[in-house]
Amino acid sequence: MIRSLLTYFLISSFACAASAALFSPATLEENRQTLSKVGEGTYDWLFWDAYHIGLWAPQGQYSPHRMHALKLRLDIDISNQSLLDELSKQLQRMGVSANVAERWSEQMRTMFPEELQPGDEVTIITQPGESVRFRFNGMPAGTIDDNEFSYYLSQIWLREDGPRPKLARQLKGIE
Repeated sequence: MIRSLLTYFLISSFACAASAALFSPATLEENRQTLSKVGEGTYDWLFWDAYHIGLWAPQGQYSPHRMHALKLRLDIDISNQSLLDELSKQLQRMGVSANVAERWSEQMRTMFPEELQPGDEVTIITQPGESVRFRFNGMPAGTIDDNEFSYYLSQIWLREDGPRPKLARQLKGIE
C-alpha cells in the first residue's frame, strides 16, 4: 500500500513538474536563447481581471529590439471574435490603418478556438523586425511573418504612453 502511494506521488510530481516546464516561457528557446521573467501584471477590463500577463526576455532584460515573449493566462471567458476585435481597436489607436489591423486579425483568427476560457494560455513570441509566433496552451498555434506586426503587437502592452502605462511599467520590471 505504502509502495503504491509512493509510486503515485512520484508519478504525479513528475507529471506536474513536466507540465509546468512544458508551458513555461522560460523553457521556450528561440534562437538558442533561454528566456527569464522580466515582470508581470494583470490586465483589467471593466470590473474584471481579464488576464494575468508576464514579459519574458533573454537574461530577464527587455529590449524592444531583441526577442521577447508575452504570456497571457485568461481569467475570463472571451470569444475569439471579441479578442480579435479588441486587438484591431488597439492597433488602430496606435496609428495602424483599419485595413492592415483587420488583415492581421484575420491571420490570427484560426490560431485560437472560437471560445477561450479561464486558465487558457496564449504565448506571444516576438522576434522584432521578423515575426511573431503564437502558442496556445503550450502548443504551437501559428506564425505571422511581418516586421511591422512584430513591433505593434508587443507595444499594445509595453507602451508607457499607451492606455495602460502602469501595466507597461510592471511588465518591464520598473514598478
